[in-house]
Amino acid sequence: MRNALKTQEEALIYFLELLDIDMIDTLLDNNRTYQDMEKHEFIRKLGYVIDDFLQAGDTKLIRRTGICDAVKCHFKCKGHTFTGNYSGMHIDLIIEKNEDGKVLDVYECIFFLPDGEEKTTCYQTRVKIDRN
Repeated sequence: MRNALKTQEEALIYFLELLDIDMIDTLLDNNRTYQDMEKHEFIRKLGYVIDDFLQAGDTKLIRRTGICDAVKCHFKCKGHTFTGNYSGMHIDLIIEKNEDGKVLDVYECIFFLPDGEEKTTCYQTRVKIDRN
């Protein structure tokens, strides 16, 4: 494990990188909603995403930072893209937190722009939590 995971946000990112849904489930608060879903539903759907990565041959996710690039959404809100080390599939997440790093919400961003990249269409490799 990384030395000194100091906040809930740091731990969440760490366990996402490791594709460890059990630790993510343990880490997130039971009394919160994530992506407008009850925690158990969010974890179930995130578990499907993690299964997609694992079935595609990924052993870990590579994280990069970036921002939401949609003016009518969470414009300029900071987030992360997590890309499979083998498949190249990715999921883009905004992690809302308080000043102490406690996770308040986690949700997908379909208009995510990783730092240093120009706008591209990468829908073919995006894995979605809410597949409806």
